[in-house]
Amino acid sequence: MVERYEQDLQFYSQHRIIGSHDDLMVAICLTKLKRYPEAKRFYRLSIHGSLRDRFWHLAGSLNQLVDTYMLAGEPSVCSQVVQEVEDYKLDRRGNSPVASYAYAIIYLAVGRDRDAEVCVPRLLAKPKWKDCFAMGKVIEATIQRNQSAFGDALDTLLQAHGGMAKFGGLRDTPEGFLCLPAMSLAKIALQRGLSVGTESEYLSKGYLDYLAGTMGNQSDRDEG
Repeated sequence: MVERYEQDLQFYSQHRIIGSHDDLMVAICLTKLKRYPEAKRFYRLSIHGSLRDRFWHLAGSLNQLVDTYMLAGEPSVCSQVVQEVEDYKLDRRGNSPVASYAYAIIYLAVGRDRDAEVCVPRLLAKPKWKDCFAMGKVIEATIQRNQSAFGDALDTLLQAHGGMAKFGGLRDTPEGFLCLPAMSLAKIALQRGLSVGTESEYLSKGYLDYLAGTMGNQSDRDEG
């Protein structure tokens, strides 16, 4: 798979439009190649581009905006992301399960657990939507700080993503390489003292450690 990551990295790097969705594709490839400082830089380019040009809005992908923010480690744009989340509630797509996931993530990130909890029932409403249902279960377990339930739900989410990455709509894009919701949820769980024992090709614990400051701080300074 390393060859595939490198091929896609080369393609998106050569054809990218600066500040576009391409930056997120580059960031994902770099994450999989364990080039964490570079990955963080491209997540940041992507979140700033997303907030500036709002290309995510046309696609109705508030969830991707929020996931990119979580992986960018860019607190300076927190208020802008929160405002986008609040504004999206007035959009005709604002009641979708993926929108509810995005609301919950940003609420958890800023410590609004009660607001996040309100979003969970919509995610659990349709168990056949395995990814959304699993997201709801992960969020529920995170709020309750239930380690066992968190681990089980995260496993289910990653398995659902694996199906889409291998056989579904994500199989021909770097978005299949990494489960962005699992990364965001795991980051929040780690911040709350839960552990991530799950092993999956769709989850980069190395990048989560890097963001948490257990590795790579010197690299950030060197890069700057």
